[in-house]
Amino acid sequence: KNGLYATGFTRRGLMGSSYDASRIAADIANQWTEALARNITAHNNA
Repeated sequence: KNGLYATGFTRRGLMGSSYDASRIAADIANQWTEALARNITAHNNA
């Protein structure tokens, strides 16, 4: 929501940090895809 992400605070070591980073990357990719789809829709409706 606010664009702030943190990784490595799960006390699960490198595996936990890796898992957090993967989820963060997936979330950012999803947000990027949704924003791109909104822009394409807005452009096509203009």
